[in-house]
Amino acid sequence: MKKIIYSLLVAVLLTSCGGGNENSLNPEKDKKNLNNEKLTGVPDKLSYDDSKLILNGSGIRSKYFVKAYVCGLYLPEKSKNAAEIVNADGSVAVRLHIISKLITRDNMERVVREGFVRSTNGKTTAIQSQIDELMANFQKTPVNVDDLYDMVYTPGKGLQGYKNGKPWGPIIVCGPEFRHALIGIWLSDDPIDPDLKTKMLGL
Repeated sequence: MKKIIYSLLVAVLLTSCGGGNENSLNPEKDKKNLNNEKLTGVPDKLSYDDSKLILNGSGIRSKYFVKAYVCGLYLPEKSKNAAEIVNADGSVAVRLHIISKLITRDNMERVVREGFVRSTNGKTTAIQSQIDELMANFQKTPVNVDDLYDMVYTPGKGLQGYKNGKPWGPIIVCGPEFRHALIGIWLSDDPIDPDLKTKMLGL
């Protein structure tokens, strides 16, 4: 019962619309500690097949007392323009490094699906099959602390997912529309975490 309560709590916290620390007892102190914390699992460069990408920015998805995952954005060249990054059709990768034992594949799926809805203003019909493929990959194995999830988009090919460096399923055939929605989870005008968006832009 306790595990179920924790899982539900995490799902609610991660999908909350507010910034990372706005409801903290001491937001300035928490923000300082979060900014000074060493981020793990996000190297300066990421290479998969033909994609050789550099780290644009990274931060921690955090809400209240839960630090869920480190998230890194990888691009061919650094950029601080969220709209240009989202609307481009170039190679891009997002890495998630799980740092909380409270994260499960079920609440991760709920959060990502909600992110797609927010990113597209609820217009997910055209990319629903690709979203479902991505979620099926998340459900294949349990989520554990220190797991590394990479979502690598290559123009003309689609999205290849990796877990701990190994492909977690076949490539998802998709185009720019799916890419825009995926990256928009973190960088759209309605991101899942505005503070994390800023960090991923390197600001």
